[in-house]
Amino acid sequence: MQIFSKINLSKMYLGINVLITLSIIISYCYYSNSLNYLSPLFLGVICAANTETYNDILFNIKHTIVSLILFLSTSCVTFFVYKYHTFLLFWLFILPLLFINLSSLIQNYSQSFNTAILFNIFLLYLLSNNKYSILLIFIPLCGAIIFFTISTLWKIVFKQQFIKINLYHLYIELSKLYALKSMFFAENLMDIRTLNKKFIQQNISVINLLNQMKYSLYHSHQNPFFSKKSKQYFSQLYIISQELHEKINASHIKYTEQTDKILIKSIKKIISNQSILLKLIANKISYNNITNIESDVLVSTDKQLSNLRDLNSIQIKYLKKNLMKINFKLKSILDGKTKKFDERISDALVKEYKLQFRDIKNFFWFKNKTQDNNDKFALRLAFSLSTGYLFIIFAFVSKPEFWILMTIYFICQPSYSNSKSLILQRIFGTILGLITSFLLINISDTIYFQCIYLIISGVSFFIFKNYRYYLATASITIFVFLSLNLSDFISLKTFELRLIDTLIGAFIVWICTRYLFQNWQKNNVSQLIKECKQNNFRYLNQVLTRFMHDVSYKNISYRLIRREAFNSNLKLNYSLKNILQEPNSSKECKEIENFSYNNQIVLSLISSLGSHRFNQKFYRYKNQLKQFYFYNEQLTKNLKESDKKYIFNKIDAVIENILLQAKEENQSDLIFITLQIKQIEELMRLH
Repeated sequence: MQIFSKINLSKMYLGINVLITLSIIISYCYYSNSLNYLSPLFLGVICAANTETYNDILFNIKHTIVSLILFLSTSCVTFFVYKYHTFLLFWLFILPLLFINLSSLIQNYSQSFNTAILFNIFLLYLLSNNKYSILLIFIPLCGAIIFFTISTLWKIVFKQQFIKINLYHLYIELSKLYALKSMFFAENLMDIRTLNKKFIQQNISVINLLNQMKYSLYHSHQNPFFSKKSKQYFSQLYIISQELHEKINASHIKYTEQTDKILIKSIKKIISNQSILLKLIANKISYNNITNIESDVLVSTDKQLSNLRDLNSIQIKYLKKNLMKINFKLKSILDGKTKKFDERISDALVKEYKLQFRDIKNFFWFKNKTQDNNDKFALRLAFSLSTGYLFIIFAFVSKPEFWILMTIYFICQPSYSNSKSLILQRIFGTILGLITSFLLINISDTIYFQCIYLIISGVSFFIFKNYRYYLATASITIFVFLSLNLSDFISLKTFELRLIDTLIGAFIVWICTRYLFQNWQKNNVSQLIKECKQNNFRYLNQVLTRFMHDVSYKNISYRLIRREAFNSNLKLNYSLKNILQEPNSSKECKEIENFSYNNQIVLSLISSLGSHRFNQKFYRYKNQLKQFYFYNEQLTKNLKESDKKYIFNKIDAVIENILLQAKEENQSDLIFITLQIKQIEELMRLH
C-alpha cells in the first residue's frame, strides 16, 4: 500500500502505453532495416501522448480524430510553405496565435490544439535533417496512430480503472488534509500560522483532484459503455468527497483558546482515526479490499464520539455534530450503503461543460477578460518562434537547425516563473543528456543495447515530463542522439550544435518573457482578491439560502458556487507561487500571503456553517437570516469602498441586535450562526 500511494498511476499507465508503442516501433525498424524512421515515428508518439486524456472510450476516439485532423491539415500547410521563408515566417506567427486562443475556448480539446503547434515544429526539424518528401508528414502520423490505437485498447480493457485512480488519489489526499487538521488539536501547538500554510497547500492538492474528478465523471456520464450502476457509484463517491472536504475544512472553534487538554486530546484522536478510515476507503476503491482494521477503527471512533463532552459550549456541540456526520459518511462508504443518487447532478455535470455561443462571441470580439492572458501568451510564443526562425535563416544558411524552435516551444510558458524554471532545467537537462548520450554511444556500440536504451529513454521522457523536466530533457536528448547514431554517424560537432541551439532558444524565450507582452501576476492581485471576496459572499449566501428553506429544498447550485469559492482560493495561491519568482514583487507577495491566510480561515468558517446546512432547527430563524442575506448579496457586486463600509456597518448592527435577542431568548443555535458570521465579516473587511 505504501509503494502504491507513491506512484502516480496515470503516469504509470502512460508509461506502459509508451513502452508498448516504442517496443513495436523499434522492433519494426530493427527487423526491416528502417532505423532512419525511428526519430519521425517517435516524434509522432510524443505528440500523440502529449494529447492523452484519461477519460472514457468515446471521448478518446473523438479526441484522437480531432488530433489527427489537426496534425494532418496544419502539417500540409507547413510542408508546402517550407521553402518560402516569408510564408513560413507568417505561418509560424499565425499558428500559435490562433491555436492557443482556440485551446482556451474549446478546453476539451486544448491539448490537441497546443500539440498541433509542436507537430509542425517537429516536421520542420525532420524536413531540415532529411530529404524533402511528403512521407515526412505521414511517418510521424503513423507513430501517433500506433499510440492512439494502443491507448484506446488500453481504455477498453481498463474502462473503469482511470476513474478509480482519480478517486483513490482524492481520498488519499483528503486523508492527508484531515491528518493536518488533527495537528491543530496538538497539545503543544506552537506556530498555528505555519500549520495553516501547510493546510492551505494540502487543500490545493485536494481541490485540484476534485476538479479532475468532476471532469472524469462528466465523460463517464457521456459514455454508453459505462453501466448506470457504475456511474451512480462513482458519482456518489465524488459527492461524498465534496461533502467531506467541506466538513474537514469546517472550523467550529478557535484552537488557541481551548484549555481543556482532555477534550482536545479526544478530538485529536477522533480526527486521526477518521483520517485512517479515509485511507482505508481509498484502499477499498482501488482494490475492493476490506480489512479487519476498519471495524476496529470504527468501533474505537464511535466510542470516543459518544464519550466526547460538549462542556455546555455551542461551538464544541456543533464540532461534535460535524465529527459524527463525517463518521456516518465514512461508515456508509465502507458498508456500501450510500444514499440514493440525485440524477440532476448528472445533468449539472453535462451542462457545465457545454460550449456556449456567448463564449464564442466574446472570443472573436476579445471582450472576455480571462482571454487577455492567453492573448499575451499566444503573442509571446508567436513572436518567440518567429524570432527563432529569423535567427535560423540568417545564422544557418546552409542547413537550418530547428532544434531552436523545439526548445522555444517547450520552455515558453504563460507565466514568467514557469518559463524561468524551465529555462534552467532545459539547459541543465540538455548538458546531462549530451554527456550521457556520448558515453552510451561510445561504451555500447551494439544495436541491441542501444535499442534497449532507446526504449528506456523514451519512456522516461513521459514519466518525468511534468515533474522533473530536466530529466525529461535529458531523456529526449538521449533518444534523439541514439536514434541518429543508429541511422547515421554523428560527430562531436553535432553535440556542440545541440547545446548552442538550446542556449539560443533559451535566451530568446527569456528576453521575450521578461520584456515582451508581460503578464505579471502581481498586477492581478487586486482582481484576484476581489474575486475571492465576492465568491466567499456568494458561498455564504448559498448556505443562508439553505437555512431559510425547509428540508425538502434541493439546490445543485450550492455545490457549484462552493467549488468556485475554493477554486478562487486555488488561483490565489498559484498566483502567489508565481509572484514569488517575479522581480520587484515583495510588496504584492506580502499582501497576497496575508489575504490567503485570512481567506482560508473565512472559507473554514463558512464551511462550518455549510456542514450543518441540513439542520432543520435553523429554518425557524429565517427572518433574522434574511437580513444577513440581503447585505451579503450587495457585497457580491462591484461597490465603492464607501458603500462597502456602509454595508459592513449595517451588518455589525444586525449582528449586535440578533445576538442580544438570541441571548435573551436562549437561542443557542442562532448564537452559533451569528458568531460565525461575525468572524467572517471581521476578516473580510480587513482587505
